[in-house]
Amino acid sequence: MKNTRLLAAALLLIAALAMADGETRLLRFPDYADGKVVFVYQNDLWMVPEAGGLAIRLTAFDGVESMPKFSPDGTMIAYTGQYGGNDNVFVIPVYGGEPVQLTFHPDDYSVVDWSPDSKRILFTSGRTSPVRFYNRFFEVALDGTAPLELPVDQAGVASYSPDGAKLALNRHGFRYWWWKRYKGSANTDVWVLDRASGDFEQLTDWEGNDSWPMWAADGMIYFVSERDGNANIYSLDPASKAVAKITNHTADGVQWPSLGSAGRKIVYECEGKLWLLDIESKQTKEVPAIVRADHVRPLVEFINPFDQYFVTASIGPSGKRVLVEARGEIFSLPVENGETRNLTNSSGSRDRSPAWSPNGHYVAFISDMGGEYEVFIVHQQGKEEVQQLTATGEFKYGLTWSPDSKKLLYFTNEHDLMMIDLESEPVGREDRLAERLERRNKLRQHMRNLEATRNTDNRPQDLYGAMANEVLSQSLEVDMVTRVKDASAAEDTIREPVKIAGSRYANVSDFDWSPDSKWIAYIEPLRNDYTAVRLHSLETGESTAVTAGDAREASVAFDPEGKRLYWLSRGRVWGGGGYSIEPRHVVMSVSLKPEESEPFRAEDDEEPLPKLEGEEKKDEAKKPEEDKGEKAEAEGIEIILEGIAGRIRTLPISPGIYGDLDATASHLYYLERSPGAGFRDRPALVAWKFDDRKATQILPSVVGYEL
Repeated sequence: MKNTRLLAAALLLIAALAMADGETRLLRFPDYADGKVVFVYQNDLWMVPEAGGLAIRLTAFDGVESMPKFSPDGTMIAYTGQYGGNDNVFVIPVYGGEPVQLTFHPDDYSVVDWSPDSKRILFTSGRTSPVRFYNRFFEVALDGTAPLELPVDQAGVASYSPDGAKLALNRHGFRYWWWKRYKGSANTDVWVLDRASGDFEQLTDWEGNDSWPMWAADGMIYFVSERDGNANIYSLDPASKAVAKITNHTADGVQWPSLGSAGRKIVYECEGKLWLLDIESKQTKEVPAIVRADHVRPLVEFINPFDQYFVTASIGPSGKRVLVEARGEIFSLPVENGETRNLTNSSGSRDRSPAWSPNGHYVAFISDMGGEYEVFIVHQQGKEEVQQLTATGEFKYGLTWSPDSKKLLYFTNEHDLMMIDLESEPVGREDRLAERLERRNKLRQHMRNLEATRNTDNRPQDLYGAMANEVLSQSLEVDMVTRVKDASAAEDTIREPVKIAGSRYANVSDFDWSPDSKWIAYIEPLRNDYTAVRLHSLETGESTAVTAGDAREASVAFDPEGKRLYWLSRGRVWGGGGYSIEPRHVVMSVSLKPEESEPFRAEDDEEPLPKLEGEEKKDEAKKPEEDKGEKAEAEGIEIILEGIAGRIRTLPISPGIYGDLDATASHLYYLERSPGAGFRDRPALVAWKFDDRKATQILPSVVGYEL
């Protein structure tokens, strides 16, 4: 008896000392059974009592172990294991042991749930999906027989009903589960599949995400939703479809909940910690787990910044300095001599996509330092304050200066190609305020129309709909005033962007400036994945189609003299490539004004014709007088749009898998991939010389390049 008391006291002392060290954070993918919680930490499985305390390690393999699930009978744990390079389904005894592999396929698998009888494991895989973006549901038995595919078109997460006859599920994929307050075409709803009949029934139709359905022992389906702004657990009656809020986390949202094997408790992540919900009492409590383990990362580590921190780079006009985006800052680095400059020095924001003006004075970049991603410029030596150029709010990409350093192009997530004219008049604060008021009013009217449509359709009303509308309106108003106030300090720098082009089908992300900064060539996305080359005149504001839109054009580029336009065309030539048929690119060009002779014409051997008597003197007389003075700089290039489609030519370059075409006066440069190359295989940089019409490999493996 005395020894028992001493042992109990020692265990309490150890637990107290452990708790004094503080609980471990970033515990992932928990599951619950019989007073135990299994979770993932540093890619291994661990287990801790629901009261908290020291956790014990269940796996120690170097690969990633994730998605653990207790079997309903409490004897086993199924999980996703990365033992052979890819993810497969494994099981181990509940207190650890030798893993047993149940699936053997090169595609990646992810464990979802156990059948109520503990005989089958539900998992997702893309092995039969025609689109890699989506997965399918499969069941595998413990004897490892071939998995059975379920009749569900798209698989996310799911939970068996207590009798196993039905399945509560999310039909959409779960690729972007971390997007907060998402309301779009990929939002998830709760559905029920009747396994006997194959019928589906949709139980929720809220405009946001209703995720992680869990069918509990009380017959209710519990799920996670952001109906009040934060992700919390809600209950759903499958019969009446009545919804009720259960948890009330405000600091952070609920993630990766899992129903305990008895169907009466739910364990989940929140604020990097583990929480347990008792379904009967509706009470939540924290599970303070402590993990004692040596860390995966070494105590001293040598880091190559080029491999881990540098995102993009842009070379200066003279080639003496390079702009680098690293850890949310824009740096100017000398190629040989000099200091490294932090041009933005804004730890509270992410600065990205730097672009050096051709005259060398300014660096343009995109930053969210004002709350939204906008375009900014800064002096390349950091001598002046950062200037904000836009205040439009949408995502922006692909900053590109005009050759005269007076304009900037970028494209947006709304499929628009936009231009900023730095010589245009700044937009006043009142104009920006009026614009935001108009945008807010349009959005509010749109929400009213949606609500009216919902009322006429007799759909179940969202109890929080009116509150959400009011909160959204107030937040828009506050956000509008705040951003206008922030921008007012730089109101003399804000410009109104001009829309150059747009598309209903994809981003207008492929474009190039003419050498005189008066024309823009761009690729317009069309239906059925086709594209077309177009030319836009800044003087007239009109765009003209160069190609007919009967192929997939890409990588448009002016030549430096403004005589021709080059691009890659896919779909005109097909050829065998390794294990599949891969489309090949051909290199196209168009002369921007009528030609005296056809360029790039194939060589044709002919017998030489000797000069007749008197012809040599005539040729001498035709020679113009040599201009010994300096050549005057051309005011602009000449583009004759009439008949331009008839001047399109295919260059004598063998078809291949090409990308990132660009041109100099003497060469075409492009990236070339080998047929059958994998996604991670880097292409080679190739130069094709105009004079001898020969291609030379410059570098065998590159990520990208810039001229």
